[in-house]
Amino acid sequence: MQSAQRFVILLTACIAMVTATASDAMAEMPDAGLLMPLRTLKGGWVSTRQDQNGVPLPGAFKGFGTFIYPVALAVRVPDLYIADAGARKIYRYSQELQALSVVNHVAASMQTRMQVAQDQSLYVLDPARSVISRYARGGQLLQTLNSPVISAHLTEFSLTENGGQVVAVDQLNQQLVPLRPLGGADLPILSAGAGEVAAMGAVASFGRAVYTVDAGCNCVVAVDFSGQLLERIGEGELKQPRAMVVDRSGRIFVADGFDRTLKVFERGIQVAQYAAAQLQVTELTALALDQGTLYVADGPGASVAVFQIRAPGN
Repeated sequence: MQSAQRFVILLTACIAMVTATASDAMAEMPDAGLLMPLRTLKGGWVSTRQDQNGVPLPGAFKGFGTFIYPVALAVRVPDLYIADAGARKIYRYSQELQALSVVNHVAASMQTRMQVAQDQSLYVLDPARSVISRYARGGQLLQTLNSPVISAHLTEFSLTENGGQVVAVDQLNQQLVPLRPLGGADLPILSAGAGEVAAMGAVASFGRAVYTVDAGCNCVVAVDFSGQLLERIGEGELKQPRAMVVDRSGRIFVADGFDRTLKVFERGIQVAQYAAAQLQVTELTALALDQGTLYVADGPGASVAVFQIRAPGN
């Protein structure tokens, strides 16, 4: 009887120890419930004609077209733009109609970058010409932004939160340049070699901060619009940061090309990590985010995965 009691006591203690260890491990693990899969886009019904607002016309569909190699995304509900380097086209995807409308007179390449403004106009960066072109929803060219003197080779850019300013990376001179809405550029916000960054990559903005990937520290650097360093994020955790987006809560989503993971940071701390296989993608080629929804382009997988982001505190 005493042996049985001792066994029960020992078993209870072991269970308590395992439970405590598991609880501690769970507390240290990144949050696995941040993203909820919604759908995977493989293509859509291709529209051959649209009205002046870009809406597909009745009878204009010519069948279902599939993506070949999506390399860039831009989203502002209800518009989702997908740059397909394989098809050399930029599509506007209608989630309601599951339709693809081609943005005319614009060819997509592996280096294409895009953003959508509050007025639903589309900004497209052409690195070969170092020009950012702005198009109306119906495809009409509205303006071009560049500065031959300061912005020698634009490779990445971001729109400020209110869409009033463009901040671009000049890869040749390794500097972060604000472009004026009416053309030209102001003095650089930040220059590599000035002590804050070594080599700039993807760029995003939120509130009064501009974020850029720094290949020197393999981290994300946050600066204000005067160029003052605010913080470094992901040092020692990021290995090869590439694409990056920031949500309205200030959470930073970074695609790490080294281990093909999506890493999420909040207040400078990594709070979640997802392997590509967990997201059911082959590669995290590009990211876009709007209204609590994350879009992940998978170039080799010829698809776009869509996830709902859990709101902070939920």
